[in-house]
Amino acid sequence: MGSGRQHRSVQLIPGALRLRLAVWYALAIGSLGALHPLLASSLLRSGLDAAVVPLLLTAFPLGTLLAGPTLGRLADRSGRLDLLLRTTAVLSALAAAAFALELPPAGLVVALGALALFRAPLFPLVDALVVDLLGAERRRYGALRAWGSVAFIALVQIAGAWLVVEPRAPRILAAGCLAGCALLAFALPPPPADAAAALRVLPSRDGGNLSSLWLVATLIGCATAMYDFLFVVHIESIGGDARMAGVAIGAGVALEVAVMATSPRWLPRLRPTRGIQLAAAAGVARWILSAALENPVQVAAVQVLHGLSFGVFWVSAIALIGERTPARMRASATGALLATSAGVGPLLAMVLASGLLPRYGTRSLFIVAAFCGAGALIVASRRLSLSATLPPSDTPANV
Repeated sequence: MGSGRQHRSVQLIPGALRLRLAVWYALAIGSLGALHPLLASSLLRSGLDAAVVPLLLTAFPLGTLLAGPTLGRLADRSGRLDLLLRTTAVLSALAAAAFALELPPAGLVVALGALALFRAPLFPLVDALVVDLLGAERRRYGALRAWGSVAFIALVQIAGAWLVVEPRAPRILAAGCLAGCALLAFALPPPPADAAAALRVLPSRDGGNLSSLWLVATLIGCATAMYDFLFVVHIESIGGDARMAGVAIGAGVALEVAVMATSPRWLPRLRPTRGIQLAAAAGVARWILSAALENPVQVAAVQVLHGLSFGVFWVSAIALIGERTPARMRASATGALLATSAGVGPLLAMVLASGLLPRYGTRSLFIVAAFCGAGALIVASRRLSLSATLPPSDTPANV
């Protein structure tokens, strides 16, 4: 690796562009905070059957699974990431606006499907763009994305309070956020012209690919989806309410903000593989406690571990992708990460929940989540640890 090593110069994003990206993340991830944690409760309040709601929620992981990797590969092959980003941003905003209307059930299903399909590529496309723009400083990705987590906290609180009087509150807020994302998409630049000449894939003992990461992401995604989509329902079932759930979600995301904002300091020391193992271990503890505790206040307090079980995982996974993939494949890789963590995993979770929820209640969901977390920890420890000596992300190498 010695003679072929090339160091990329540090790329600092201009202040105005950094602000636009921070606002984009705030709106995009804020839309998730407004919609996902409260949508199941909203649909149940509207009279839908408990067995039907998890099946409807499979639209989001299905959309991610279908559109995320496909458009990621298209962006890599066409070199028109900017065009694809703007197109899908506009279409997702239109779909969200339709979903926010008072439509008959059939219309809501169509709007939900369109929203799930068109929104899915937004996150991997922007993540890939940011990693390319940061260049050798891509470990600063977490600090930039942290603004999205801040907005998540605010939007979930607003949506939770508004949901008490307006069942459509999560959909209305999400539509507003995605409209802002569509406007900002036209203010974001294309990837740097030299991005295609970046890294080649770094070798590892597991075959030089990221198959182990995809499996870990699927398991963590399955566990996290039980929380993302059905935690409010669980809190309500043990005597809490939507506001208590909103506070719990906000506390977890607050730690996530701290984790992401400080990632440029801890990530080079911890290394991405160790970070993923730490996240999986924190998830196991979180899900066991969520299933075992009966006091809603205690269950809510445990969710502060979200900052570790998700925040550390996501930053570490993006860093690992940055180390092992060339820029010409990075949109595909980030799309695959989203497809597994927010597609395959949540799809599996919703299918399981549709069978478990009516028969065994919400506690069974977190028992399943604990087993998923344990599986992720085993895979991360046995497979990802084999490549723990890769060079730091700010010293990429050609081999």
